[in-house]
Amino acid sequence: MLSLREVEALYERLAELPVISGAELLRHAKQARIHLNVADHARLEKAKQVLQVPLSRDGDAEVPGPVAVDGGVKLDWAVLGNNKYRVTLKEASGEGAKGGKGQRFVEVWWGAQRIHYVDVGSAHGSFAADATFSTSSASLDPTTGRLSILYQAGAKHPRDEDSPSSSSSARSPLDRFRYQAPVGEKYARDFQPRLFLLRVGGSLPAHLQELRTTKPDRFLAQGVLTSDGKWVAATAYDAMADGRRLGQVYCTNRPSSIRAFPVPGDVKGNEKESQHLSARAKVTAATVVTMQESKMRQLSTPGRAARSPRAVPSSKRSQVIWLETPEGGPHNSSSAICTAMLADDSDGEVQEIIPLDYKDSHDADSGLWIDQLPREPFITSDKGEDEMLFGLTTISGSKRIVRTFSLDGKARCVYGLDGGQSGMHSWAFLAASEGGFLLLRSSLISLPEVLYIPAGSDEQPRPLWQVTLPPSSPDVEQLSQANLQILRIPGTEQALPSDGPIEAILLRPSGSTSSPSPCILLPHGGPHGTTTTDFAPGAAALCLAGYSILAPNYHGSLGRSPAFNSSLIGRAGTLDIEDCMATLEYAITKGYAAKDSIYLSGGSHGGFIAGHLAGREPASWKAVAMRNPVTHIGEQFVETDIKDWTLAETGHPFSFQSPPPYLTPDLYAALDSVSPLQYHGAITAPTLLLLGDSDQRVPPSQGLALYHAMKGKGKEVGLCWFEGADHALDTVEAAKGAWLGVWEWFEGARRGSKVD
Repeated sequence: MLSLREVEALYERLAELPVISGAELLRHAKQARIHLNVADHARLEKAKQVLQVPLSRDGDAEVPGPVAVDGGVKLDWAVLGNNKYRVTLKEASGEGAKGGKGQRFVEVWWGAQRIHYVDVGSAHGSFAADATFSTSSASLDPTTGRLSILYQAGAKHPRDEDSPSSSSSARSPLDRFRYQAPVGEKYARDFQPRLFLLRVGGSLPAHLQELRTTKPDRFLAQGVLTSDGKWVAATAYDAMADGRRLGQVYCTNRPSSIRAFPVPGDVKGNEKESQHLSARAKVTAATVVTMQESKMRQLSTPGRAARSPRAVPSSKRSQVIWLETPEGGPHNSSSAICTAMLADDSDGEVQEIIPLDYKDSHDADSGLWIDQLPREPFITSDKGEDEMLFGLTTISGSKRIVRTFSLDGKARCVYGLDGGQSGMHSWAFLAASEGGFLLLRSSLISLPEVLYIPAGSDEQPRPLWQVTLPPSSPDVEQLSQANLQILRIPGTEQALPSDGPIEAILLRPSGSTSSPSPCILLPHGGPHGTTTTDFAPGAAALCLAGYSILAPNYHGSLGRSPAFNSSLIGRAGTLDIEDCMATLEYAITKGYAAKDSIYLSGGSHGGFIAGHLAGREPASWKAVAMRNPVTHIGEQFVETDIKDWTLAETGHPFSFQSPPPYLTPDLYAALDSVSPLQYHGAITAPTLLLLGDSDQRVPPSQGLALYHAMKGKGKEVGLCWFEGADHALDTVEAAKGAWLGVWEWFEGARRGSKVD
């Protein structure tokens, strides 16, 4: 059996494999630029790397190793239509999204030469680099050489002024203490996203504008400039009627809309005086531009939540596409895709090109399950703009797949539904470019790889580059021999006969087909998420350490149908529990798992399920681990950034326009009746809680309540507390600590003794 040090080394080897975070196709250089994130356990930080791979390389040719990226770089992207130009957002302070004072710069590069360097540290807070809010759009005026750059950053907080005495007479000394509703999980409580437009180059000085609306509880994000540089389209995020902001991360059903407005005017200047401007500039404050609501065009459908605007690269028209989902209800659901033409003399022609209940006529998949559109989803061909396609990543059952469509919504190609050797892979759309080229990522437990393929071609995808372990690594052969299956669980179709049974992913170590390995039942969180066949270092490491992983995609998961997705609403704590037990019983019946060697683990809603299962089926588990679990729904209502979850998932109405200020006694009692904390006295298996002290989604008080309740009953219970970690426990230190904590806890129960 492995020692603690041996398994620690095993985890680090797999967790330090590069993670492909994005890619670009640089057609002028005939290269793919692949962005990598790498966990560094020595420094307890995530490092960024970039790898450039020739598109024409032979599959066996050597590729130069990745180059480290300055840790201060938050975003780096090529200017669409002229990707010799690159824009870099850089922070010298390394503060992340804390909204505080620091050194911040916007750089423009032409090839290897930096041609603009603008200090914006005094103008706003930290840059936003996440997919939920961030903006990375730029447009070059070929006539004047003026470059317009849209980006997202935090508003400058009054307390970040150089000194209290520096406040102007118009600013109250109390401004630094005034409350602003936080934007929820993953963001510092004082981070307020703002949309900025910076102009540089040409014969005018650098000019920075902050783009606002007249509504104080609305902010703009995810902005894009149309290809002609005349329009901005952005996502407008609204607070609820009571001023609260619901957490946006992992949730696509929030009050939001797509708004379009003309690009504001540039700074005026004297061309003769400005023609010898320095490449270096400093902007101490942004000019606030407030767009009147009457001048902004709402493109998205009223009553739906909207996000992810993307500008169509066209020389003929100003066109955007975006995603829409139902407002309220499940936190994630099937998306519609809409488009609009923008013109000065009309409100814009809006079309829904793919409906919410999309059903593919060839493969019978139902719904499009999308978080965000790719930054560059458009695939142009030599046939011209009329043949333009766009691509996206969606979910089909328990796999991610890639679909491409024409701009009128007609389905074209699909990658990832084929059988054979690649039939179990999950696929993701990474990037596309003019000329019909696109980059896809294919991933399995046997490690992820990048594929390059001409759009619309019938030829098989050609490997371009692959993440690999050294040939001498002891993990290579074991990973290649791991057994991965997608199971269909009989009996579970009774809840929704039209959709058939639920699926579950089963990952087993090599050699476990003859005799079952210890098995971990691992329900996903959400609940509107999905466990897919993508490579996951934590699951792979547990597999190599001798454990099987059984992950049910219970009712409510993504990737099936809109009806399947919403079937859990009002049935949380019943239908999801039944599905998980049916999955376990099927695995035992088929000989995939042994009844006396079953472990239970889950986080968030998966922790909610684990709490129910641990107390309602106490004899089934050898040991239990819960990460940031929901234990009492009524108590969570007070603190969570997803108040709507507490009511919607349990079948009670919740209105964004009139949210309840408190829970009535009857409603509190109803939530109490479906909460797992009530079963704490029945739990018999050793139970470990893993909590992040910065969790705004499921506050650590939820896990603490279960810990102390079990402690008071004399139960065997442990607690790992991760400072600075949020809901996902995804800092390098917390991810490793949580994984090791679970392995040690389970291994101790497996051996019946302390693990050395």
